[in-house]
Amino acid sequence: MFVEYAKAGPEDLLIEITAHNRGPDEATLHLLPTLWFRRTWSWVGGTAVPGLRRTDGAIRADHAKIGPR
Repeated sequence: MFVEYAKAGPEDLLIEITAHNRGPDEATLHLLPTLWFRRTWSWVGGTAVPGLRRTDGAIRADHAKIGPR
């Protein structure tokens, strides 16, 4: 697996993940990227919890204070 990062500014971060099956048999690879948010919300109290959703060829993260990523 190869992970490449590019950053043009404080709000501009790109990550490219390239994975190859090096085994002898053909197989599907499933990748699950990890995104970390500092836990500043509460399960009780109405503070919004960050969310993830799939878009065209990407994953969109939404956070109440820092906005979409």
